Amino acid sequence: MLNSQQMDPVVYREAMSRYAGHVQIVTTEYEGVRRGVTITAACSVSDRPPSLLVCLNNGNPNNTVFFESGYFALNSLGAHHQALANAFAGFGGLAPDDRFALAEWQRW
Repeated sequence: MLNSQQMDPVVYREAMSRYAGHVQIVTTEYEGVRRGVTITAACSVSDRPPSLLVCLNNGNPNNTVFFESGYFALNSLGAHHQALANAFAGFGGLAPDDRFALAEWQRW
């Protein structure tokens, strides 16, 4: 989990003021289980501490890994990422590892 003291509130606020994304992939990993979901509902909540709100389907048992891990990454997408967004939305029926294989990911 990101320590809120590591991010300057001014830097966070400036970044969020320029953020206009509507389609993102939210990802997490816990005990070797990776999960990623295409979403359109995410927004900044506060800059002290830097906080994001991400809306997920709480009724989907596959999303429990987000609650278990305690952290997530919000990955912004551009128009050229449509195939990736579709894969993480479940179109094509790819397994999680196959979805993640479609892109290069960095861990923080």
